[in-house]
Amino acid sequence: MNAFELYFNPRAKKNLVFETFCFEPETAREKELGSLYLAGLIRGVEPGNEDLLDELATLIKTGYYQQTDAGSDAETAFKAILKQGNELLSNLASKDPSSSISFFALNSKENELNFSQFGGRINTVFYQNGKLAEAGGGRPDENASFKNMISGKISPKDCILVLSEDIFQFLLKKDALKNIASAGEFRKAEKIISKFKKETSSLSGFCLFLYPEEDRSPQKITPDFSRISNKIPSLGALKLVLKRFKLPFSTGKKPKQGKTAFRSAKPTTIDAASVWRRIKGTVLSLRNAFNDAPKWLWTERKNASIVVLLILVLIAGWFISQTSNKEKLDTALKEINNAEQKMVQADSLSNRGKTQEANLLLQEALSQISLKISKSNTADKEAKQLKSEIEERLFLINKLERGTPFETVYEFPSGKGSLIPGNMIYQNGNFYLFNQLSGKLSVYDPQEKSYLSFSHSDNISFADSFGKDQIIFLDSQDRLILFRGKEFQDLDQITMPHEKTFLESFKVFKNNLYFLSYDSAEKSPKKEVIKYDYLGNFEWDGPKTWLEKAPEEAVSIGIDGLVWVLGDNNSVKSYYSGIFQNEIKIKIFPAPQAISKILSFSNSSYLYLLEPAQKRIIILDKNGELVKQLQNDQWEGISDFAVSPDGKTAYLLLSKASSILKVSLGL
Repeated sequence: MNAFELYFNPRAKKNLVFETFCFEPETAREKELGSLYLAGLIRGVEPGNEDLLDELATLIKTGYYQQTDAGSDAETAFKAILKQGNELLSNLASKDPSSSISFFALNSKENELNFSQFGGRINTVFYQNGKLAEAGGGRPDENASFKNMISGKISPKDCILVLSEDIFQFLLKKDALKNIASAGEFRKAEKIISKFKKETSSLSGFCLFLYPEEDRSPQKITPDFSRISNKIPSLGALKLVLKRFKLPFSTGKKPKQGKTAFRSAKPTTIDAASVWRRIKGTVLSLRNAFNDAPKWLWTERKNASIVVLLILVLIAGWFISQTSNKEKLDTALKEINNAEQKMVQADSLSNRGKTQEANLLLQEALSQISLKISKSNTADKEAKQLKSEIEERLFLINKLERGTPFETVYEFPSGKGSLIPGNMIYQNGNFYLFNQLSGKLSVYDPQEKSYLSFSHSDNISFADSFGKDQIIFLDSQDRLILFRGKEFQDLDQITMPHEKTFLESFKVFKNNLYFLSYDSAEKSPKKEVIKYDYLGNFEWDGPKTWLEKAPEEAVSIGIDGLVWVLGDNNSVKSYYSGIFQNEIKIKIFPAPQAISKILSFSNSSYLYLLEPAQKRIIILDKNGELVKQLQNDQWEGISDFAVSPDGKTAYLLLSKASSILKVSLGL
């Protein structure tokens, strides 16, 4: 959509604040949700609360585009953000209870749109098939909340007008709404409004025009037409049209009232005297060089013309270079200021206990500021300082303990041809270590400081605790093996659900066996959790698919009465009796890259996650709330981990360092 915003005398009336916002998708994922257009008006706003609309719009925009993480379509994402918006509005109402707020929200993707609004101070007019239809927004005295959503389609000849109450009533009385809507483009619509120059001088409000034509970034029209080419350099023709008359109202975004907590981004300036000295020096240098040149160079007019032209080209190139550098710097400073504004808003949210919203806003600011750090320019130092401040806030909000202390429990003996263990089971204070490429099992007893090795005739694939003093293994032939004392005992071979079933993870709960598997014969195999019920006397029933819906891209399972399935999309799904219960989206900073394992215990209220790529342990409660993160750059090459029965200590198996580490979780 083409979106244009007009402001009528924004500071003419005290205690009146209004604002329009146009958010275009910036990434490929955001484009799946389309554009977002917002407008708000507060009457009776208290001093110091003039930024409430900015705060609300920023949070709605952030939450809306975060819906891409859930794979939502535009309509689903819009419904979700309206629900979140009502929660935010409730908080804003408590912050300024005496004010009256009206708000408009619309998302558009191609020719489809979803729309909602409330309050009686904003009027929305749809122009379709040559007719005007007004969408009511409710009464001004109603509670501020989105209640209904309207969905539909819009054609290239249609139009949407969003106007504050006073502007709507004026244009309605002048019978100008239909002419404005049918104009089809902003220039024609603005020309119609300009006819009412004197009559609009006492009005204060806004217009937001949405024309469904070719995609174009939203532009604001400023009252200073001498600067309009700098504001929107791609609209040179529009500048010429607008110069023909002077608008009776102030256009462009109204200035902030009250104090601001942001650094001022000062634009760079070019000293005219310095520029002249450089040009003069360049010309003199060229003239001296030409005086020493062969005489034939000046006897030929053609050659002289070429030299003069070359000088002019060099001077013009220098000016263009300086202008380009200034524009890049000004853009970078604006982006830095915008990121800092988000940081301050996040601080405000965090102080009110809205840590999740603050977290998302800080991550967005960090992403924005990271793109503006270049090799060397005036803004680089400020950008790096701001980036550091944002990261420190993110570390604090996300409960990240960097440089977590640890102690080395054991270092493996090195020997020629020996395989370093890659898997670990911790039971009764002992460590059972094995490598899936061999049948060797090593047992380390920290109390006795003994390290014993045992061998089986086949390679060991998976293992888990079976009772207090037993470990049950699965070999490469799908046979179960029991290890107790210092001996292996071969059990029966389990029956696979499919001929080419491939196993990935293994857990024992109440002597029942659970496997994460998939059929390797399928072109796009889906993961399944297969259960084998325990019949007693080390015998198990046949396989059965345990979950009602196979999880996609699962990598690990944990069982504590619920089955917790870890996916590679940074989510954890829970199931009870095979029925889906809940999904936890792990939205933390730093964003997870590849969580490899999940542990869960029936006597613990926590979920323990291992992410070797970023050398950290993530702990969540079973409602999905972040408890803490522990990280240390020395934890290089983590291949497995275990947690003590009381849930207070973690043990890391480092294959690269050939050692076992002990980490106190501080729970």
